[in-house]
Amino acid sequence: MKHRATDEQLSAARTFAGKGILSGSDPATRPDHVTVMRKSSVFPQSPQNVLDLCMSREGFPAMMPDPFELQWSSTEKGELGGTYDFRWLFKGVLPVRWTAFVDSYTEGREFSDIQMRGMFRYYHHTHTCEPHQDGCFYTDTVVFRSVLGSRLDKLVLLPQLRKLFGFRHQRMSAMLNLLAAGTGIRRAE
Repeated sequence: MKHRATDEQLSAARTFAGKGILSGSDPATRPDHVTVMRKSSVFPQSPQNVLDLCMSREGFPAMMPDPFELQWSSTEKGELGGTYDFRWLFKGVLPVRWTAFVDSYTEGREFSDIQMRGMFRYYHHTHTCEPHQDGCFYTDTVVFRSVLGSRLDKLVLLPQLRKLFGFRHQRMSAMLNLLAAGTGIRRAE
């Protein structure tokens, strides 16, 4: 069963994030004319192990391509209603504050987070783990809209997101292999 965050949790996340220059005053409301990006991979681990990696405090920043630092978290591990505040250097140059809020969770299967402050007007990311004969069929689905508008989102940002998530899936695979070998989470190059 899919569980959704409460209005009170969403309101607290909005208050914490504040208004961003690019994200605007209501980044949790889906606008018209969004762009969708999907990336899927099969990992030889259980869906629960993949989901645990994605929701862990150490795992999420470690699978990102640029140095990504967790500044604050309302929970120790990703969970429904959790708010996470990150700082990172996009392309190693542009400082970005990114605040994410976990708005839905289905035990052992998926969770989604929404950007409350960051580079996009709207950014909703669903992480889905399905059982597969070889382990887990994992899919990232990102629904987004930037200040550039839908046409430029498709032409400019969609290819960049595909590249970023391709890299992320490679890093996830390496990290899951390290975990399976008993070496723990670390940034896998």
